[in-house]
Amino acid sequence: MNTQSNTSSNTELPSTSYSPIPLFPSIVLQTTAPTSLTKELAETAYKQRAENDSVEASNMGGWHSPLQPIPKILHQYMPFPEWEGVCWYMINENMQGNYSHTHPQNDWAGVLWLKVPKEHAAKLEFEHPDCFAQYNTINSK
Repeated sequence: MNTQSNTSSNTELPSTSYSPIPLFPSIVLQTTAPTSLTKELAETAYKQRAENDSVEASNMGGWHSPLQPIPKILHQYMPFPEWEGVCWYMINENMQGNYSHTHPQNDWAGVLWLKVPKEHAAKLEFEHPDCFAQYNTINSK
């Protein structure tokens, strides 16, 4: 056991290199659904919009359907096909979208784009799930 104390007046830190280790990565799965499926589901969404008022949730304008079971036809594209969750449809026009939000008490969430305009295409943004965990690391000395 080393019991010597450092009495040097040299305050320069030793040169050290660090290697980041992605300890808790966030996994995103991506797949493509056939056009026939997206057309069928888009027709369902527009029909529901004609029959239902919009639900107010994270939407900034646009139309949000009531919660409903995931259509059986989608289960073959899901990473957990036996999972019975809920879904909803969103119909957004130009300059409409959703506020940043979370889905608490859910292990996973999905997005299926049914119709996207060629110009001014919609964007999907993800925020770091633990965005403040390293806040003080940047300011450390």
